[in-house]
Amino acid sequence: MKTPLLFAVLFVGASTIVATSTNHVNSTIFPTSTNVVNSTVLPTSTNHVNSTAIPSSTVVVNSTVFPTSTAVVNATIFPTSTNHVNSTGFSTSTEVMNSTVFPTSTDHINSTLFPTSTTVVNSTIVSTSTVVVNSTAFPTSITVVNSTVFPTSINVINYTVLGF
Repeated sequence: MKTPLLFAVLFVGASTIVATSTNHVNSTIFPTSTNVVNSTVLPTSTNHVNSTAIPSSTVVVNSTVFPTSTAVVNATIFPTSTNHVNSTGFSTSTEVMNSTVFPTSTDHINSTLFPTSTTVVNSTIVSTSTVVVNSTAFPTSITVVNSTVFPTSINVINYTVLGF
């Protein structure tokens, strides 16, 4: 009985992400889309091609995900990229390596996604992580387990994006 409710909430959350967008085609944050205009994820961007947060794009300028960045290469919120500086995703971070919101990364300090967290380990928005403390993604959560915006999570407390 909990699963349908969770998926219903996730759908509402996902629709909020593209609330002001005009065109979104075939997406998990738009993996095969050819045009994404004025969205919460990319509010001032005009064109993003073949992305799950833009995996094969070469340049992304002035977006919520990369507000001050000038180039982002090969990303699923950057799995093969080695350096991303001063973005909303990693506002005070200097280096982020090998991630789908960091599946093989071991340490992420003071970012927009985890602004007061000290360590985030093994995640697709923290899919196998056991502890995520005081972050924008999980502001009051103590433990978040097995998730991709947490379809099989056991414990998710006060999740901002889902509107709790």
